[in-house]
Amino acid sequence: MRPAHDRSDALSQPALLEIPRCAGTSGTTRPGPDRGPLPGNPTGCRPVAQPSGQARPQRAPAIAHRRGRVQDPQPGRPEPQRRATGRRHCPAPETHGAADSRSRRQGHHWPAAGKRAGDPALSAPYILVLYYSRNGSTNEMARQIARGVEQAGLEARLRTVPAISAECEAVTPDIPDSGALYASLDDLKHCSGLALGSPTRFGNMAAPLKYFLDGTSNLWLTGALVGKPAGVFTSTASLHGGQEATLLSMMLPLLHHGMLITGLPYSESALLETRGGGTPYGASHHAGADGKSPLDEHEIALCRALGLRLAKTALRLENGRG
Repeated sequence: MRPAHDRSDALSQPALLEIPRCAGTSGTTRPGPDRGPLPGNPTGCRPVAQPSGQARPQRAPAIAHRRGRVQDPQPGRPEPQRRATGRRHCPAPETHGAADSRSRRQGHHWPAAGKRAGDPALSAPYILVLYYSRNGSTNEMARQIARGVEQAGLEARLRTVPAISAECEAVTPDIPDSGALYASLDDLKHCSGLALGSPTRFGNMAAPLKYFLDGTSNLWLTGALVGKPAGVFTSTASLHGGQEATLLSMMLPLLHHGMLITGLPYSESALLETRGGGTPYGASHHAGADGKSPLDEHEIALCRALGLRLAKTALRLENGRG
């Protein structure tokens, strides 16, 4: 039995101390004066005594992965305007020019406070020219289509998608350094019409564009694109490299969205005279084996005709709804 003075000393002891765990270990220590580590504490780091009334250090907020990207889980936190809807991958997409880069540095691409990109209050009706380009040929076609759209008095909004790879991810910036900005679902949702372009990949559109379209199920569920005009365009390395098959396959998701497909009629004389690209299903370009052949005069004319036709159709539909 312990002496009485030992019991009184125990009663006058200060409040118990709380001992936090060592980061990365179990925090288990051996009882006794040497307080050596147990097997669960291989680093042997000594715990630091801390009064029980003091707040425990806060743990860093958790992070979550969404579509292959690390995301902050705080609800309502705004995202950058041009964050792509899908996963970021490498290699980084090609660049096309410096005009958009200057606009980015000056901050012209950011929406006004309280507004999101694609908000109807931010812009007049526009045709979305959405494309993926590897060597620049499809990009040049997109710019010619945009000129055709502008001939009808509508805005042409050029947007692209990032390249994808199975080997690495989360390396492409949210806003590309130059060239067209990355498309968002708002760009697609609020457009008055769509021109969709891609180089051919074995008779189909390229994977980056397909990846973007696979993420548009919410727009399909709400019918956001129903009744809007759409056209397609492509480029190939060889003259018979699958242009028409690619154009037809690109129409399929647009038909599922209820869009109205706009082709090129034979009233366009360039469609009868061309020795390169050009089909009634949409504009096309023969880029050559190195992908560097420029658009010829007929291909340029047909690209502009497609843009003009899309814009005029969109205006007629808008006026009819009004």
